[in-house]
Amino acid sequence: MYRSLLPRSIAGGVLATLLLPGLSAWGHEIRITPSLGAKDEYNSNVFFTTGNRIDSFILTVSPGLVVSDRTERMNARLDAVADRLFYTTDHDLDDWDQRYRGELGYRFSEKLGISGDASWSREGRPDAYLEETGLLIGSRTDRLTGSAAIDFAMGEKTGGALSYRYDRFDYQDQVFTDSEQHTTGLGFTHDLGRYFLNTKARANLGYSRLLFTGSDVWNSTMTVGFSWAVHETWSVLVDVGGRYTRSEFVVLRPVEGPPGFFTLAPGTETSSDTGFVGNAALAYTGERTTGSLSFSRDVTVAPGQGGAADRTAVTIDLSHRGSYELTGAFSGGYYWNRSEAGQYSRQAIDERTVRARPALRYAATKNIDVEAAYQYTRVLYRQTDTVASQNVVYLLVALRYPVVE
Repeated sequence: MYRSLLPRSIAGGVLATLLLPGLSAWGHEIRITPSLGAKDEYNSNVFFTTGNRIDSFILTVSPGLVVSDRTERMNARLDAVADRLFYTTDHDLDDWDQRYRGELGYRFSEKLGISGDASWSREGRPDAYLEETGLLIGSRTDRLTGSAAIDFAMGEKTGGALSYRYDRFDYQDQVFTDSEQHTTGLGFTHDLGRYFLNTKARANLGYSRLLFTGSDVWNSTMTVGFSWAVHETWSVLVDVGGRYTRSEFVVLRPVEGPPGFFTLAPGTETSSDTGFVGNAALAYTGERTTGSLSFSRDVTVAPGQGGAADRTAVTIDLSHRGSYELTGAFSGGYYWNRSEAGQYSRQAIDERTVRARPALRYAATKNIDVEAAYQYTRVLYRQTDTVASQNVVYLLVALRYPVVE
């Protein structure tokens, strides 16, 4: 399936690249920007193992292309990046990672707009999805995602949005279980400015179905909350609510056969429970400094674990521009993925991950950026009471040069 989709996506991107310049006469703002990045890093634990660590220097060369188009009503963007990795420890690890993404948004009027995106990626690094999920995947992974949304106004003070998202993981190593997730959402906002300045009430309904080999998980959520623009620099968003989750597993049960003999026949077991879900964010946007602190909790796919998990995540992102050229940044997070055996997955999951990454970015020229960073990651596997950690130091040089703008 993916082999047939990928050539079509690439062909569509190439066709768009050829045709978009001709649209400039119609008021389109066309930008075509090739890029080239080179990152040299030292990794203290390439496979993120709890013992027998393998370290390596890794050189990553990343050619890329961005094509974007903008009008008063439309925004469109195509991204393509390929990473060629070279390991000093074992050249058998040398490989290509790939990422392709397309986005499209269109506003029919101030009261109605649509948006969507689709992406395909192939990643081989165990920490490819660490910042998103807090989990490590020890297999080459193909991922296909897509989403669509409609936002609409129901009056001067009330608005709504209807959304759908698809997410699929396929693993080269059959030890890992492929997964597929369908998520729909319906949300509403209402301006409370009459009672509370710069405040909006929020209500959201969500439903997701998570599919694994031999098991299905259905998760329904409902939250209420508010968003508050405290002033020009600070803003707060809070959603709290509950969930109802039902799981179904295929199991083998003994069935009596001839006298004295038993056979195993497939059957199903179900379980259900309720719990707390929430989402909160505090954001600061200053002239030189930006930052955000966020919290989230919900049941979602645990990539590579063969099931779902109740994920709690706290993340922080900070950035301060000391001068036009130099910017300091820090990002970090704490993730807790948990599931009892037979709750949302066949096996019990209890992994707690901490990561921290300070970085310095230097704009050498208008088109050349240099970044130096250190990243520390630690994972506690509570089921086995073992710990894996990793230290990464890297230097990145990135060149972007628009050929059409």
